[in-house]
Amino acid sequence: MDNPNNPQLATDPGPTGLRYYLDVLTRRAWLIAAVFAGVLLVVFAGLSSQRPEYRAGTTLIVGPDDHSATRINILARETQSLASRAPNLANHIELLRSRAMAERVLSCLPETTRARLTALGLNRPERVQTLLAVRPVRDADIIQLTVKAPGAELATILAAAYADAYREYSQTRSRADITAMRSFVELQLTAVAARLDTAEAALENYKRSHSITDVQQETRALIERQTQLLARHHQAAAERAGLQQKLDLLSRLATANSQLQTRNVAAIAENLKGEHRQVELQRAALLAAGYDTSGARLRRLLDRQSAIETRLATVEHPASHVALDPPALVDDSQVAGEIHALRAELARAGQVETVLSSQTAGYERELERLPSRERALARLTRDVEVNRQVHALLAQRREEARIQEAGRIASIGIVDPAGSAVRTRPNLRNNLLAALVLALALSAGTVLTVDRLDTRVQQPEDLERQGFSVLASVPQLATGSIPHELLALASHDPQSTAQDPRTLPSHSSLDSVVEAFRVLRTNIRFASAGAEARTLLVTSSEPGEGKTLIAANLAAVLAQTGKRTLLVDADLRRPRQHTLFRARKKPGLTDAALLGTPVEQAIRPGPVPLLSLLFAGTLPPSPVDFLNSEPFIRLLHRLRDDYDYVIVDSPPVLVSADAAVLSSETDGVLLVARMGRADRRGLAETYKILDRAGARLIGLVANDIKLHHARGYYRYRYRYYHSHYRPATIATAATNA
Repeated sequence: MDNPNNPQLATDPGPTGLRYYLDVLTRRAWLIAAVFAGVLLVVFAGLSSQRPEYRAGTTLIVGPDDHSATRINILARETQSLASRAPNLANHIELLRSRAMAERVLSCLPETTRARLTALGLNRPERVQTLLAVRPVRDADIIQLTVKAPGAELATILAAAYADAYREYSQTRSRADITAMRSFVELQLTAVAARLDTAEAALENYKRSHSITDVQQETRALIERQTQLLARHHQAAAERAGLQQKLDLLSRLATANSQLQTRNVAAIAENLKGEHRQVELQRAALLAAGYDTSGARLRRLLDRQSAIETRLATVEHPASHVALDPPALVDDSQVAGEIHALRAELARAGQVETVLSSQTAGYERELERLPSRERALARLTRDVEVNRQVHALLAQRREEARIQEAGRIASIGIVDPAGSAVRTRPNLRNNLLAALVLALALSAGTVLTVDRLDTRVQQPEDLERQGFSVLASVPQLATGSIPHELLALASHDPQSTAQDPRTLPSHSSLDSVVEAFRVLRTNIRFASAGAEARTLLVTSSEPGEGKTLIAANLAAVLAQTGKRTLLVDADLRRPRQHTLFRARKKPGLTDAALLGTPVEQAIRPGPVPLLSLLFAGTLPPSPVDFLNSEPFIRLLHRLRDDYDYVIVDSPPVLVSADAAVLSSETDGVLLVARMGRADRRGLAETYKILDRAGARLIGLVANDIKLHHARGYYRYRYRYYHSHYRPATIATAATNA
């Protein structure tokens, strides 16, 4: 195909422009609706199956941990301990998240609430822990606690229960030391009261049995001195026991606190290591970019890296540094200092108790020198006095302990109590907006993807983008139209159209079809202006694209202009022109070329003036050999001389070699492509075959244009070939296969 007027198949640049996208969305509206509805159905199904979730919260303020600020020595005066400690929010957060706190919350819930949690499968501490979210407020000693639950009331109850349980726990922990001391004093007071009752009863019985009213003056002085000494000895013993009990309590608290501190230190160390890696990456990026190692930016990064390493060493090895950070380590040192002070006081109390014990033994030896009756009376009197003094002291200390215990307040305060829960899931408004956006995006994406993957030609613009010259766009014909009526459309013969008006298209469709074939007729003349195409081959890539109707109606509109036109049915495999015109196919083309039938007898008049018809005739065993035969070629040349136009209907190009053989014997080829059926790859292969056969391609006819999608049709209806025809060759036809 070396004719310079042949079109070139350019590389498809892809669809662009707003018109393309509007056309795609219009043509595939059903797919958009299906995807859109499917996405919405999936979203609604997910929302309906999703269990609702409500969130309630409360705010806690954390005060100083002052439970160890004042230390009470049981029988001595109060002494000040270490200063109160600043709150450590990390410890409080870990305690709130702990399993023990979840168990405490479950135990304090009402029976109905526990039953509801059991029904929901949330009655285990591990499940309750998953409902809790705790976070500190930046630059404040405040903790925000939120609880999520399947019900609004349940979320509020759990949030309030967590706040109350932790406040009660903090209160108990704050009073732990003074409560332990009070309990110890009460136990000692009970024991001393029993001893006092026993001593008084023994003294009374001894006096009655021996008729003794009182001891002598000198013995009384000895008893008073020994009584004071023994009272001090009992006081020292009680103080030592109390200190030992408090030491045990603080040791247990220190052990529990150290576990929290270990987790805090590990978390801080991990954060510092991550920051160190980021600085190292920034430094490597600057070095790779060519920055000077002595530059200001690199020096700042090095200084920052050194500071992080120092901080990391401080956290991982706190014993080697004076200033300890984070605050959890400071708390640990304070507790350790208090334990050390208690151990020192415990040792002092033991020494005092030993000295008083030795002094008491000296007074006991003095009593041994008294007469037996007076000595027994003195001992009984001494026991009563000692127990009275110790009992009075313990009673005083018990009341003081009660006052201090009542005065101890929790380090946790509730700022905002748990209010009404807010529904957080499913969020209908946000989910519906997201579903709409997702549905629109998926619909548009699916449609565009399907359109890009679909190799079928949907509109004439697709043919132009592939490099084809589109001569005309024929609208979709009404279903049920019969052949004579179709020809009547082309010739616009009112007498023919009146035969069966029920089978005809509407008046507007009639005008569109008639105008489309007139445009095709005019554009063929423009396309062949340099070398008029008198014999025109009408074919297609594959069967079913409407080439038979296009050829028949094209012949009719050419005859309408006063030109003698012959329509030849050269489709010797599936001839259909005789069916279209409701006539016999014999005698026909093969009979005139090979069997001696006169041409005048084989040619029949058509329903339009100046239109003649030559049907296929007897089908040969090998159509391609017949089309290559000398008799057929001589007959074709004779017909070309006898008529102004010869329109040849041939088989599809990709079905057989017949069209390629015929294309070399005709002046031009007209290719028919049905919209929605023709394949771009098939069209490219068709061009390749015609190119090898040396055919001259006049252009394409876009068949079966839907009128309600026919924006492109009206463009082709009034735009003639000379305004968009691009002369070239089709040597690149295979590039778009």
